[in-house]
Amino acid sequence: IHVVTGATVTPVLTLDAFDRERAKSVIVDVLPRGNYRLGHIPGALNWPVDEIHQLAPRNISDRAARIVVY
Repeated sequence: IHVVTGATVTPVLTLDAFDRERAKSVIVDVLPRGNYRLGHIPGALNWPVDEIHQLAPRNISDRAARIVVY
């Protein structure tokens, strides 16, 4: 897990970093399926928080992949 602390993060910096890393990342939306259908980051997987423990092991083939959860 990579955690950055003590830094000021602006939305522009966050989106720029996200775009650079997107190809190497698995993006996971943990909201309920209805919310996911209303809108989500393109390419994001929907693993509702109450199902994430079952879905993650079955759907991540690259154990070294960066997982971005929102």
